[in-house]
Amino acid sequence: MSRAAQQNMSQPRSRRGSSEYDLLLGRLLQQSGHYGSGLFLGFASCHRRAGVSTIAANVAIRAADLQNGSVLLVEANTDYPRQRRHFGIVEGPGLVEVLGGSIALDEAIVPTRVQGLSVLGSRTRSKMAPLAVMEGAVDGFIKEIRNNFSVVVFDFPSDESLSNWRPLLQSLDSMILVIASEETTQFDIQKTQNQFLIDNVKISGTVLNRHRSYIPWFLRRKR
Repeated sequence: MSRAAQQNMSQPRSRRGSSEYDLLLGRLLQQSGHYGSGLFLGFASCHRRAGVSTIAANVAIRAADLQNGSVLLVEANTDYPRQRRHFGIVEGPGLVEVLGGSIALDEAIVPTRVQGLSVLGSRTRSKMAPLAVMEGAVDGFIKEIRNNFSVVVFDFPSDESLSNWRPLLQSLDSMILVIASEETTQFDIQKTQNQFLIDNVKISGTVLNRHRSYIPWFLRRKR
């Protein structure tokens, strides 16, 4: 193999707009202190259409691109799942079925075209497993994916149904709240924070999404 080819293999793949996700991922890695395996990252929002699924997918992609070991993207948004469509994966059994015991984890995980990245999706409008069933299954589920993946990214729904995932939320190393610029209100944020407090889930930080600049482009040029 040529030296140029070896250098290309060792260098992480560059993608358009990836610098922001690289910065976010780096901060989460530093904050959690995880540099080996089993880092659990969760993304949620105060309401629908805040861009959680897109952010979660891109963070997972960059974790794989930057060679942080095997990466798993888990879709916990069972009401409005989007990750299968993002990655062109055929719908099938996913997270709910795994926690309900009807299918093994390795049978539900699907590799993507991104090297090192797999997805554990959700069926469209998949019926939630009872919380008691989830609580009984989640310890084994967490242990299995911690042992097999270096980074696990969870795509959670809005606060309206977040409490259904309390056992998984409590296992996270970092929980990131996505705030949609000019859409998410202070009341929305306070409501979600209160629910996290009730569920004993700590918010590690926030991401402001869809921020608009009202400064004319010629004033923002570097001089």
